[in-house]
Amino acid sequence: MARTCPHHFVLFKYDKPMPNGNIYNIWKSYDEDMVWDSPGCEVLGYFDTYKQAQAARAADKRGL
Repeated sequence: MARTCPHHFVLFKYDKPMPNGNIYNIWKSYDEDMVWDSPGCEVLGYFDTYKQAQAARAADKRGL
């Protein structure tokens, strides 16, 4: 995906719920070269806008 802004949003899905019970998290990242990875979560995607990340989270919750 070509990025047109100096930052992007990363959508994570955790293997275990966080203390608040949520398994999803959206982080804003300013480092274009950073590749996020962790054994405790899956990166579902990188998005130009927060709304795009929210839509992807909603689609994943619905199983799409």
